[in-house]
Formats: sequence, C-alpha cells, structure tokens
Amino acid sequence: MAKTKIKGPEWIENTQTIEGVKWLRGFGTLPSDFLLIASHPGIEEVKSGTVFTGPSGKLLFEIMRKVSFEYMRPNSSEYNIYMTNAVKYLPLAGKKVNAHDLAVCAPLLQEEIKRCKPKVIICLGAPALKAVLGNGHTLSTYKGSFVKHPELPNVEVFTTYNPAYILRNPEAAEEYERDWKLLTERQSGKIRKLDVTDYTVINSVAKLQAFKTALFEKYDNPMLVIDCEWNGATWMSKDRYIRTIQIGSSVGKAVVVEFYSEGVVPEGKTWEPKYKKDEMDDHDTAWKIIKEILEDPRVTLTGHNIIADGEWLLSYDIDVRPRTIFDTMLAEHVINGVGPFSLDNMTVKYTSMGHYDLEVKEWVKLHKEICAHGFGPVPRDLLLPYGAKDVDAPRRIISSQIPKLIPYMEPRGKYPSLWDIEMATAQAIYELETTGILVDPKRLESLTLAYKNVLSDLANQLQIIVTHEGVENFNFRSPIQVAHVMFDILELQPIKTTKNQPWAEFMRNQSPEAQKLYAPSTDMNTLEILQEKHPFVKLMMHIRRIDTVRKYWLRDKVETFDEATKEGGIIAKIWVDGKLHPHFSQLAETGRFRHSKPNIANWPKKSEGYVKKAFESVNKPMPQIIRTIAIPTSGKVFMEGDFRQAELWALARLSGDTNMSRLLATPGMDLHDSTAIDAFHITVLGPDGKPIQNEYILELAKTMSKEDLDVWKNQLSYINPRGNTLSRQAFKAGIRISAKNLNFGT
Repeated sequence: MAKTKIKGPEWIENTQTIEGVKWLRGFGTLPSDFLLIASHPGIEEVKSGTVFTGPSGKLLFEIMRKVSFEYMRPNSSEYNIYMTNAVKYLPLAGKKVNAHDLAVCAPLLQEEIKRCKPKVIICLGAPALKAVLGNGHTLSTYKGSFVKHPELPNVEVFTTYNPAYILRNPEAAEEYERDWKLLTERQSGKIRKLDVTDYTVINSVAKLQAFKTALFEKYDNPMLVIDCEWNGATWMSKDRYIRTIQIGSSVGKAVVVEFYSEGVVPEGKTWEPKYKKDEMDDHDTAWKIIKEILEDPRVTLTGHNIIADGEWLLSYDIDVRPRTIFDTMLAEHVINGVGPFSLDNMTVKYTSMGHYDLEVKEWVKLHKEICAHGFGPVPRDLLLPYGAKDVDAPRRIISSQIPKLIPYMEPRGKYPSLWDIEMATAQAIYELETTGILVDPKRLESLTLAYKNVLSDLANQLQIIVTHEGVENFNFRSPIQVAHVMFDILELQPIKTTKNQPWAEFMRNQSPEAQKLYAPSTDMNTLEILQEKHPFVKLMMHIRRIDTVRKYWLRDKVETFDEATKEGGIIAKIWVDGKLHPHFSQLAETGRFRHSKPNIANWPKKSEGYVKKAFESVNKPMPQIIRTIAIPTSGKVFMEGDFRQAELWALARLSGDTNMSRLLATPGMDLHDSTAIDAFHITVLGPDGKPIQNEYILELAKTMSKEDLDVWKNQLSYINPRGNTLSRQAFKAGIRISAKNLNFGT
C-alpha cells in the first residue's frame, strides 16, 4: 500500500503526462525580473493545459490590473513575468500539497528559477514559500515583506496569500491588495522606507527615576504601551525572571528597561539562568519605580495580548489590570473575527515597520535548545531594538484600528459593545489562569498506571492474533502495518482512502497508476464500521482509544516535557503550586475559549463509555474518570453547568427556524440524523422493514424514554438514492466521513 515514488523531470514542454498524471509547466517570459509561484494547478487549469486560467487565476490578474502591476510588457504581447506552480499537477481528490509533492516537483521548479533569473520571487501561499525557502518557513512569519534569498545573490522573496485563499476569505482582499501594491512599488523601482523606532536603554535607578519625572511633566494622562521579555517555563517557576520591560509613550519612541543582559553559555554546558549578567544597578528600587508608573491612576495601559505580560508582572507584585483599556489583539478579533492575530502579521498589515522580528526569530530557531523557555540567551544587540519595536508597533496599529472599532463601541449608553465584552472577558481570564486548578497527584498516578496496564494487556491480545496470521514485529501505532493486516491479510473491504474519499466509489474512477498513490484509511471511523468483521478490528479500536488517552493526558513523567511545552500529558503541566494553569484564548471562531498547556476542554467525556468497554474486554474494572483528578481547594466545591447544543439553540432562535427548534426541544431526537436524512434524500425503514418519516420518529420520541428510543433506533435501516442499505451504525459513521463525500457502501 506504499506510495509509488515518482522522480520529476527537470523540464517539460508545456504539458506532459507522467504515470497517468498531467503535469503543467508555467508560462511567461524567460528570463524575467519577477517569478510568481503559486501552490498547484486547479481543475480548470488541468483541462485547459495552462496554469492560472481558473477562478484563482482570474482573480490574480484582476488584482494585478487594479494595482497597476505590469504583467505584460508595454506595447507588446509578451509577458513581463514568469508564472508557475510549486506542484506541477493537481493533487488527486482534493488532497493538500505535501512534502512528497514538493520534492517530486522540485527539479522542474529549480530549473524554472534558473532560467527565469528573477530579481523577485513572489510566493503565493505556504506551499510555494516552502518550495522556495524550505520547510521551516511559515506564511505568517514572511507574509507581506521582502527577504533576501539565502542562496541566490541579489534575489528577494516576497510572500502573500494564494488567490484561492481570497476566494474563500473575501475579508482578506484588502490586505491582499495592499501586498500587491508593495510589489507594484518594487516593480517601479521604489523601495519603501521602513518606520524607525528610536529607543533609550535604561539600566540604572537614576535614569528610570528621570524617565518617570519627564513622563508626567510631558503628559497629564499618559497612555503607555507595555511589553516584557522574560525567561522561564512559567511566571511561577523558581528560576524565572523578566529580562526587560519596554514602555512606549508616543509613536516612534520607546524606553527599554534592562535588568539583565544575555545569558552566558559556558563552553560545553547548557545555558542556565544563573549565568545571566546583571545590567540594572538596583533591582528592588527599579521595580518599585515601575510599579509606581504602571499603577499610577493617571496612567492608562495598552499592548498586544497584554494578559501574557500582565501575569508575569503580577508575579512582581505589579497589577496592570485596573489601568488596561485597550489590547490590539482583542481589537483585531472584534474587527475581523478571524485571524491572523499575531503582532507580526498585524504590524505588516497596519504599519510600514516590516517583519522587524525576523532576525530574532532566526536566532532563536538556530538556538532553540537554549531558548526553550524564553529570550534569556538572545544577544542584547538583537533583543533591545526588537523589544523597543514590540511597543512601537501596537502604538502605530491602534491609530488604524480605532476608526474601525467605532461601530462596535457606540452607542455605549444603550448596550455593552463587543469591545466592552472582549475587555471584560480578558479580566475574567486573568482570574482563571492565575487561580488554576488543583490536581490530586495520587489519583493521577493511579489512573496513569491503570491505563498503562490495560494498554499492555490489549497489545498482548493483539500480538497473539497477528502472530497467528504470520506477522512479526507488529507495531499497532503504524497505520501502514494496521492497513496491511486488515486489508491484505484479513481481506476486509476498505471504507475510504486516507484522504477521506469513499474507497470503492473513488477507486472505480481512478486509473491503475493513480490508485498506487492512495492507501485505505484505518482511522477510528473505519474501525467502528468494521469492528464486527474480525476480533483484530475491535481490539485495534480499544487500543486506539486507550492509547489516545495515554498520549494526550495520562503520560509517564518525562523530564524533557514541562509546563512550557504542549507535550507530556497532564503530569507535565502541574506547576510548582500543585495546580494546572492552562492558557485560555478568546480568539476561537465559535465563541468558546480554546485551552492549551493543557487543553482541559478536551478531557475525555463522551468517550468514557467506549473506554469502559476497553477495560471490560480484558476483565478489568473501569477506574474513576479523568476529570476527577481536578479537586477543589479547601473550603470550596465544584459546580457543573452545561447547556447542551447551546450554539444550535441560538442559531435556531436567531434564524427563526421552527423545525430546528422543535427537533432540539424533543428529547431523544438527533438534529444531525434528521438533517442528513433530508439533505441526502435517505429512506428510513422501521424494524418491520416499512418506510417511516421523520415526523413519526419525532412523535415516538415524545412517548418513549431516551434509552428505549435508542434501542428502537438501532433496529432502523437507511437506504440512499443509489439503493445501498446501511445499518444505523454504518449510517452514523457515514455522516462522520463528511457530508461532501458521504459513503453509503457498495
């Protein structure tokens, strides 16, 4: 089932079919000053045999015309640019471009670059960027600015969105147009001058006191932008420290209060905090002055994601919450709803400062082992100007955001605005994050051991089966090996491809060469459908569920994982006070908080019944549920409240959909079932084999208990327009494959 390795050509003439796949070369003038690289051709391009002829290409040319980018040579039919794709063929069945695709097409792309001899390479999207600069480069880091190509002298690389992204996200069109204006300026020979930040370094109490005096002499009510650079796994770690705090009082001006210089790395040793070099002459007095400035009632404060700096300052007994009135990250969330929300992206979007953080990011990337817990080791000649710009950028961004925020901030007297809600919520998050959740370490240890033992027992049972089938050295975590046993040895019928395409239907439409590029999926959905076909499948399903719990939550203690990492399970995220202090994000599109380090919202709940079956399969009692490791502090109790399907209720009410409201209000009814039955024209057969309507199920739900209704539903059959019949279990599993590629069997 392994993919066939195809070696790409170094050159083709326009189009060429290789192993049944149509390849398309770029078009335009060679050589040319500008080389444009997108991700891959679309269906329209494959049909026409020419790239950039589909909807994305049409939008691209429209934008270039709008900003006066000269893609045609004046008074000529020749192109002024060469345009191509990183991947020369259409990834089959909607598959995303991956490293394999980029590697296969690399020889041809490199030859195009060589023949083009460009001055500027324009990368449209992440795949194009990775193809040009390598895997470690991300769109969010490089978008919207010119960077030097590391291997090609006098060649710059500019990255922006792929036009297909704009078709899906029209709200990004303004930003996309701004990027093309920068390219038009470069084409005309204009080099935009970057905004400059003047800064003063303060590393003595005398200078800090002088700054405080001058600040209040100049401003009656100063609005300050603040930011900190620190080192430590958390703000509670014993060896943590704030290295610098930056304060901005006006555009283009900043002070950097420096407490420590970079850490010294002894030869042959790992960098440690104790080697840091003092810069401030009197730490205690300096922090006292900073507290006086930031907590002064005349001061208002702002920043980008200011809660992160606020929590560190709280550990220094400085509370910025009462003075904080604005946050550029939260403001962007109000304005746009969807990201990106990083300061880097917003700086490029709203200012002419460029990617000022690139040097620091590159240094940290090269020294990631010693920078795991912050910017302590970063050389001061890199860190200090970076820190100064970290407060100048939000100051400049605010002036662009305020006009866009006005519709959300008025009329204040009638109702709370979205902005008021965002800022108020940030205050609550301070409390959630700093208070934390107390953990019962003994219960966590016993649960970890119980799951570890059950996983071992299940793995032993599985090994007996595969050994009987002649398989040695079986690894249940290898999808390739699992697929080999299920589909080659046991000869079970695959359900879908690894790219979520219905297997039988999809394979019927593919050439033998194309079929070699695909493998059958062994995901949980597939295992659920096939679990009664062979004991191996049910055991694999149990193992996957237990292994997932072990992987994400009940890990053994590993020293390389700590509170600052995402790995390591719950045990690695317990802080020195015995609590979990997860990070809460307000930026989820659903309106719910996202959680990380650890993700407490994702602790097993619905899957507990499945996990119980796994324990029972090896004759072991189910231990207490994982959520019970969280315990209230002395004198407190936990309360649980949950409004089931709250978003659906709100959607039903706002849309006025009475049928949706009726389904939600009827116990035992499944809105997703009903929607799928209507949308895909499914015929439902009752236990007696006669067709029944949704209305009948709805009326029945009013007279039966949920348990009895579930038993009755399990006797239903489902027939799609092609005449395929499924059990209820297969029908439910089919919905989960995806509405677009719903698989009703063959």
